[in-house]
This record gives sequence, structure tokens and C-alpha cells, in this order.
Amino acid sequence: MFQAEDKVSIYGYIGTPDGNNDALTQKYTILSFAASASMAPVHFCVESIKQQPNGIKPILAGMIANFQRGDVLVVSHYRNLANSTSEVLEVMLELSRSGVKLFVVTSDFQLDNNFQAQVVACATALLSQIGKELADTKANEQKTSEGKTTGRPVGSIGKSKLDGREEQIRSLLAAGVSMSGIARELDASRPTLLEFIKSRHLSV
Repeated sequence: MFQAEDKVSIYGYIGTPDGNNDALTQKYTILSFAASASMAPVHFCVESIKQQPNGIKPILAGMIANFQRGDVLVVSHYRNLANSTSEVLEVMLELSRSGVKLFVVTSDFQLDNNFQAQVVACATALLSQIGKELADTKANEQKTSEGKTTGRPVGSIGKSKLDGREEQIRSLLAAGVSMSGIARELDASRPTLLEFIKSRHLSV
């Protein structure tokens, strides 16, 4: 049997219903539980507005803001609290911070002590961290797939200290000067000269 404290209010929350039958089903489920737990009277609030992205449902948010410590909230399913697991945990965390006892009828779950509140807080923090890491990973993958290829494009010719001296090199090659001699003349290393001649097609 549920032991209510003095001046404690009991609320039944009906999440955004998919028609009258769903609302009636939720209400019946809550009332049946309340009767079996000797909870009375039950004040009902119906969520008539769909949840906004990344936010608590507006009617529920207003209820949380006005709850008194020790108040009781009863819902039929977890899904009535929010649209995702992380958002449900966020709602539970807000309720635990406000000292509100939560009962989820169909799951036989209740949040009414400090240990459970700590578990919810840890789970919320963990999900938040996982979500952030997944978002970062996705963003990095997208940047990689859409980003420019790093490094020098295939087939491009890099800059060289010998740029502008192509005619001089051709003349020295035509005169039969050795590669080592041309490198000394141009104050460049032999490998640099060979690479320059190859990339610029200067062989005669």
C-alpha cells in the first residue's frame, strides 16, 4: 500500500494520446493502479501538444515546474514521458531533483529513493556522453567524405628552385655538360636536377 505524506498531491499524466481510445486506456491503467495502491484522489493532466524537438513535452514541463517535494506522478508507459530513451531519463532526472515520486504502471517501475535517482543521473550522463561522441564521429566522417583530398594532386608539378632556368638547362644538356656539372653550375643537388629534368621533360 502506498503511504502518502501530508499535503502530497497525486497526478496522473496522459501523454499525447493517439485518439480518445488511447487517452481512455491510459486513464484506466492509471486509475486501476492508483486504486490498488490506495492513491486518491488522482489529478489528471493531458498532453494535448506534441513534443518539440530536444525538449520536454510542454504540459509535462509545466507540471514539473510546479511539483512540490513528495508529490506523486503516475504514467502508464515510459513512452508517455518522452519520445526517446535519453529524453525519458532526462525527465526522470528532473523529477528526482524535484523530489517527485514516479510510477510507471506497465513496467512496475517506481522512482522514489536517492539510490534510484543516482542511477538515473549516471545513466543520463552516460547517454549524453555517448550521444556526443557518436555525433562527433558522424561529423568527422562527413567532413572526411566531403572534404578535399590532402596532399599534392596526382599528376601536378611541384615548385622547384630551378623554375625559370629551363632554357639554361637545355643549353647545358645540348652542350654535353654532365649532370653533376650542371648541378654545380646551378647550385643544386644532382637528385633535384634529375627530378626537375624528368618532371619538365627537358631531356635532349
